[in-house]
Amino acid sequence: RVPRAHSVRMDPTNRLAVACDLGLDRVYLYRVDLEHGRLVANEQPYLQLAAGAGPRHSEFHPNGKWLYIINELGNTLTVLSYDAAQCRMTELQTISTLPADFFGTSYCGDVHVSRDGRYLYGTNRAHNTIVCMAIDQTHGTLEPFAWEPCQGDFPRNFALDPSGRFLFSATHNTNNIVGFAVDRGTGRLTPSGFNLQVTVPLCIKFVMA
Repeated sequence: RVPRAHSVRMDPTNRLAVACDLGLDRVYLYRVDLEHGRLVANEQPYLQLAAGAGPRHSEFHPNGKWLYIINELGNTLTVLSYDAAQCRMTELQTISTLPADFFGTSYCGDVHVSRDGRYLYGTNRAHNTIVCMAIDQTHGTLEPFAWEPCQGDFPRNFALDPSGRFLFSATHNTNNIVGFAVDRGTGRLTPSGFNLQVTVPLCIKFVMA
């Protein structure tokens, strides 16, 4: 295995940068020196995940106490507890993003948490679903409850709109962005009818005017 840095996420306090290295199965931690605009070594330099996990993207819970890592190659989600005062992380749980009766090939894509912190969503490329998971509000652990077909082939990045009412998924191989209505009570997704043709969509970001 060789290093393959894939994504970087800032913690809610802007004190720590979290980098997912898909090649080394590591989550690297860097303190942020805002005065000089640089990253410096953290006392805990990295967290080693399971061999072959392939950490791809990360997302902090709104309370700042938990970090969720979606693992591309292992088709799993890893939950980390985060001590912001000490800039330290500890693994709490690793859970499959796929249903128990699926034995084919798939690769995880992206991960996001609802603004109220109750639900987590992740994309399964090739299984072509968005997994929906409930977040335990005491421990931060996950429990899957639905796999919503993504209405396309190979879903990569996706985004929840600022209101939390809609989710938009970019499907790479079918060149479309599909919208889903989010039931904020149950966390379930329902196709909204929005289907935009875009050449090879890879990333969706909302810009607040």
